[in-house]
Amino acid sequence: MLKVEYLLFKDKKSPYLNTNNSFINILNAIDGVKAEEGNIEYNGIIINFDNSFVDNEETIINSNFNIENKSDIEKFEMFLRDFRKIASSLATGKRIEVLWDDIGFYYGNLAYPIIHIIENKMRKLITEFMYINAGANWESTNVPNEVEKSIKGENAKENISFLDKVDFIQLTKFLFTEYSLKDSNKIISFIKNYNKPSILTQELKDYLPVSNWDRFFKPSINIDGVNLERKWDKLYRLRCKVAHSNKLTRSDYNEIKKLSEDLTESLDKAFGNLSEITLTEVEKTDVINNLQIRCLNSEIINKKIDLNRLKEFRKVSLASENEIKSENYYPKLINNMIAIKDYFNSSKYVVANLENWLHCKSHICFKVFDKLENEKYIFIGEMKGCIDKEKKMYYFFERPNGEWLDISDSFNHYELGQLINILIDKI
Repeated sequence: MLKVEYLLFKDKKSPYLNTNNSFINILNAIDGVKAEEGNIEYNGIIINFDNSFVDNEETIINSNFNIENKSDIEKFEMFLRDFRKIASSLATGKRIEVLWDDIGFYYGNLAYPIIHIIENKMRKLITEFMYINAGANWESTNVPNEVEKSIKGENAKENISFLDKVDFIQLTKFLFTEYSLKDSNKIISFIKNYNKPSILTQELKDYLPVSNWDRFFKPSINIDGVNLERKWDKLYRLRCKVAHSNKLTRSDYNEIKKLSEDLTESLDKAFGNLSEITLTEVEKTDVINNLQIRCLNSEIINKKIDLNRLKEFRKVSLASENEIKSENYYPKLINNMIAIKDYFNSSKYVVANLENWLHCKSHICFKVFDKLENEKYIFIGEMKGCIDKEKKMYYFFERPNGEWLDISDSFNHYELGQLINILIDKI
């Protein structure tokens, strides 16, 4: 059986939905419905229902609908969509609260194994990549003890790879976060001091930020890392809905299936080319350092951390901020984000340094932490800013659960402080 339960709120003065009979009349106004006491026929299926009415300052109607056969779910969804449409037009302020939604749970249960498989396929790819290219002892010799203990927690004595405990989104950043083999801030100095007739292209490429995916996998399978990461980011947001028992829709479920199919195809191609990848000693060191940063990020986002760990994280992100300020591709956006960061620093919150997100220089963010008791800190979200092709800028705060708090996309510079202080109060 699948059950969906609603609360409807209506003005007492409204002549509609005052009795069970008037409720049935409303149901019969839906195309394809033949309703009577406790029973609805709709496009060849039977839907059971019951109501209760509570008179308070306004009339509250508790409505339950259910079907016996899950095979009728699609038609059940169609009926509920039509019901919500007509009921919201009669409810006070169009208020309809969902108390119970077996449909959302149904799609969540279908989606979970799909996400579980693709998540573990990603962990398997990274694990094999590291063992093949960094050696059998890479974990014990290159993962900081503090990070490993923090991630494994109570399972520290068990034979569990720390990759099994690293946050889902941090794992993907190991593959998709761009980094350069040489300090990009020194490229001008390199060119000025170069004493050969011409510069080799590869020598310049070492200064360009490239992700592990594009560096090692793209040359052989020709799948762009940026597009792949964006698909993974979409899947991550949907994964959060499943994990946090938010109601999953049919559309969400279909998107999870499509994203997982696309990602599986790409990862399978990557598996097929693992044996062909060979890392130089410099590349091996950079890959390991990159994974250590991902471990540190995972620890900060999921745990309460002390001041020393927070300082370590801010030190890691300092290079990113220096690079953003040095390149200065979007001066107005950068200056506004620096100003916003200063406003956050003046509040009770603690912030990290500026970074790019989605690998776009036009997208800038910084992580925000709240101070707890006993000199502990916890990650509460990211302040983000971006600029589109029409040079229009957007600013918003994103919580770890994906919720956005945005500010006006049209403001004068002198209004920025007031708008950010309002945003900070909402956090």
